[in-house]
Amino acid sequence: MQHPHLIIIAGCNGAGKSTFSPYLVKEITPFDYDKNFAIIYNQLRDSEFREQIAIHQVTEELNLLISNSLLEKKTICFETNLHVFPFTWINEAKQLGYKISMYFFCLKNIELAKKRVEIRTKNNGHFVNDETIAYKWKEGYKNLNIHFSLFDKILIIDNSTLYKPKVLFELEKVNDLNFKYFRYQPTIPKYIQNRLPAIFDILQIP
Repeated sequence: MQHPHLIIIAGCNGAGKSTFSPYLVKEITPFDYDKNFAIIYNQLRDSEFREQIAIHQVTEELNLLISNSLLEKKTICFETNLHVFPFTWINEAKQLGYKISMYFFCLKNIELAKKRVEIRTKNNGHFVNDETIAYKWKEGYKNLNIHFSLFDKILIIDNSTLYKPKVLFELEKVNDLNFKYFRYQPTIPKYIQNRLPAIFDILQIP
């Protein structure tokens, strides 16, 4: 019997999660937090509480989707900046026999993330201020570096060149202490060592 699958597609703002997630996940449509937030936000009357109300509603939608999927043991996929680590959902899924996968999109620098968000905003996409971009950038990498061992499979994807994402490497868990390592590029960017040192050290990436 095939195990159900919890797939988390993560990365900073502007990393290309929404654009490329359909190519990574064929069986279901990933829950796009930013897109759903924008839809709800644009439907609300302008007020000082507009953003908070939209955040609350889209978070409730995601919680309901995941709760129902876990109950029915269906495959789940959602997008996140990973600035808040989803321990509860991962632990619940593990207890139910789910395979847990992480597809993490990287950019070479934060300036590129800000530029992508600026372009997206000009095309009627969701605006994110520079302070929020910087916070989620830092926390996303930090959380992956600390908690990567919780995943059964990890793909690290560089999307610094727009529309040409490259899978840098793949990790597959052998046991609680070891991963198999598959390298797909001749060189691994230096920023991987700087932002994900635990992964770099354990795997001894040259």
